[in-house]
Amino acid sequence: MSFKKITEFSVREFPCPNFLSSVGLKNTVLCFSLLFIVLFQWPSYGQVPPKEITIGQAIPEALWNEPLKLRLPSGKFEQVSLSKHRGKLIILDFWASWCSTCIASFPTGHALEQQFPDSLALIPVSDEKEEGALALLNRKTSASWADKLTTLIGKNNLSSYFPHHGNPHFVWISPGGKLITTTTKFELKAENIRAAYSGDKRFNPAPNVHQDLSRPIFSSDLRPLDQLSFSSSFYWGHIAGTGPGPHPYYSGKIIRGIRHANSPLFNLYSYAAKQLYPDIIRCVIESPDSVVLKLSLSLGEETCRKYCATYELWMPTERSAELYSIMLDDLNRYSGYSGALEKKVTRCLVITKDKVAKPFKGKLPIPRSDAKGSLVTFVRTQNGQVGVSMPLVDETGGETTGVGSYGPLDRSALEAVLSSLGLELKEAEREVQWFVIRNRINSKN
Repeated sequence: MSFKKITEFSVREFPCPNFLSSVGLKNTVLCFSLLFIVLFQWPSYGQVPPKEITIGQAIPEALWNEPLKLRLPSGKFEQVSLSKHRGKLIILDFWASWCSTCIASFPTGHALEQQFPDSLALIPVSDEKEEGALALLNRKTSASWADKLTTLIGKNNLSSYFPHHGNPHFVWISPGGKLITTTTKFELKAENIRAAYSGDKRFNPAPNVHQDLSRPIFSSDLRPLDQLSFSSSFYWGHIAGTGPGPHPYYSGKIIRGIRHANSPLFNLYSYAAKQLYPDIIRCVIESPDSVVLKLSLSLGEETCRKYCATYELWMPTERSAELYSIMLDDLNRYSGYSGALEKKVTRCLVITKDKVAKPFKGKLPIPRSDAKGSLVTFVRTQNGQVGVSMPLVDETGGETTGVGSYGPLDRSALEAVLSSLGLELKEAEREVQWFVIRNRINSKN
């Protein structure tokens, strides 16, 4: 039954009495009618995302005054707004807990704020759900950057005003309240801060416009993507406009390709190796070039830009099962290095079933989330953490489930988690699989 029919029915069955002719009641009816129209036809602005702010545009008042949730180094929270920093050069640093490049940039940003306390507000912005960021922040309390990091966190409209596909992503807002540009971490320099604050037109870097993540980097928009059956590329050097790290290409739910961009070659190799061999204990470099292959900010911007690598693969969906083996073959073929599995006798922490079941009375570490998984997943996760001194080896048969999701755990925390599951930990030597990267001329393959 339509709204019009309901109206007609109401008028026909309940005719207007004579007293409705009074002016006051007519006005009342008119007001309710207008209110009805407003409620049902006025757009719901709370559900419409803000429009993207482009370079040169002024920051709207709605953004200046939007309430934002700020996490302090102490772990406490405050409500703030960008208007607090009006008149300064504002740089928004979009980051995520999974982005090692983002985290490595925090000390640089903090040092610049200390250098320009009256003219610069460099504000980290968590680019993920609040629980993901807090899992890292609460866990990393002993890290050098953690006791200094003040970051915006939780739900807000910043990513709608400044959309992007990769992190870190830096948004520069002038003291006059206009969007100057967007950049990568490499533009975070004192001379650029001075130039941007003073309005020096010589500070004019190419915007950090992220490339289309639905198609290969150098494919042309003039050609239909469905004509591309297979494409494989390997690049040395930084490629502007594409974020670092892996990005899968999907066809429906099937992964038909991969882009792993602007990363140390070691990261490309270890990513492919862990997809192919999830139970490997270690990925290591046995090459005189190990410093360059792993890269670090200590090598300097020029070296990092020159020696970072990008690999991309696009292939038919029916061959998707071969994706990571093709990736590894291509890296071995074109990078000048060779990565392969090797068995090595290694000192390990071996997990076994506790022969004498005892009630657990200890205190468990705080998990990253409420999710529970298998012991197999737990072991893989722990072995994949940076700084693990001895790898874990599961000799329980792999049947244990209900294991919490944790970040990197030390020996005592591992023992507590495993003891709560009726398992125990002991040191022993085992022959385990390593993935070793060497110069190709020294490889046996």
